[in-house]
Amino acid sequence: MEEEWRQVIYYCGDNYEVSSLGNIRSKNMQVPSKYGTTYFKAGKLIKLQTDKDGYLRVCLCLNGLQKLALVHRVVASAFIDNPKGLPAINHLDFNRKNNQVSNLEWTDTGTNCRYSAKVGRYCYERTGRLGWNKVEEIRTFFEQGASIKELAFEFKVLPETIINVLKRVSWKPEFKNLDLQENSISS
Repeated sequence: MEEEWRQVIYYCGDNYEVSSLGNIRSKNMQVPSKYGTTYFKAGKLIKLQTDKDGYLRVCLCLNGLQKLALVHRVVASAFIDNPKGLPAINHLDFNRKNNQVSNLEWTDTGTNCRYSAKVGRYCYERTGRLGWNKVEEIRTFFEQGASIKELAFEFKVLPETIINVLKRVSWKPEFKNLDLQENSISS
């Protein structure tokens, strides 16, 4: 695949270009000096960093302000149409560092989570309260041998939530019969 360059349409004016292979470079530009003149600054490839989740990110600057941007978002924004306004980007080969256009697609969060689950990655969509019926199901399934990760994935909560339910840190039996409305907030 031949590398194609396009202007970054992500925060930074027209100072940067992104390639179809996931590279980002600054453009040649005239930069104002502190003495009131301008000087030529040659464009160069920007060094990419890896974040705590394994995604590549880049620091983009505009008028002295810096912004960290995820490389896959910059690539997808420049190269892939998103007519439905989908919020998530899926890496088709599951490699978070492969930001080639051919490896990316716009998707919704739920589809992205299900796709990741195929290779054993867990993605948790926050869905709010569990409710007593689900809490009792969690405890029953755990007694029948289900793992904490499996339960977290099935009930779309974090593993820590499952642990708290099982240890009865949250969802204590003595609170079960209290007549509380789920969405009421007392002031």
